Amino acid sequence: MKIVSLIERLCGIVAGIFLFVILGIVATGTLSRYLFNFPFHFVEEYSGYLMVGMGFLGATYALNHGAHVRVDAIVGRLPKRARAGLELVTTLVAIWVISILFWYGLKLCLMDFKGHVVSSTIMQTPLWLPESFVWIGWLTLLLSLLVHLINKFKEFTNKVCKD
Repeated sequence: MKIVSLIERLCGIVAGIFLFVILGIVATGTLSRYLFNFPFHFVEEYSGYLMVGMGFLGATYALNHGAHVRVDAIVGRLPKRARAGLELVTTLVAIWVISILFWYGLKLCLMDFKGHVVSSTIMQTPLWLPESFVWIGWLTLLLSLLVHLINKFKEFTNKVCKD
């Protein structure tokens, strides 16, 4: 559990770093284009890749801090045990869906790595590099969901939770 917590924090830090790198390259690219009439061709492509990385790695951090979008209109009114039971079910569904997404993301990344697939831009970035953000993000989210499931199971079976 401590290793997953460390991974969650690391994902949050990396997502934050990506945000500042995006800010830096977009600002530098804008200044270069307008002040010196010299555009950097990598700005749009790499800021997009970093945005994807920020989103996928940030999802793990968001789950750990309860920052995912939730609709509590009905769920918030349920008794604690029923709410925990509903969260158990939705977490199991999320684990199933994320497992599938992780598997196909990893398959795509490995296929593009083996096939030496590159982007169709001037930079010709090997696509397995930005695709790695996707499957790593899904994997870390999956690990966090498993910990979340364990915690919700404990909450569900806890006698304090019973109505």
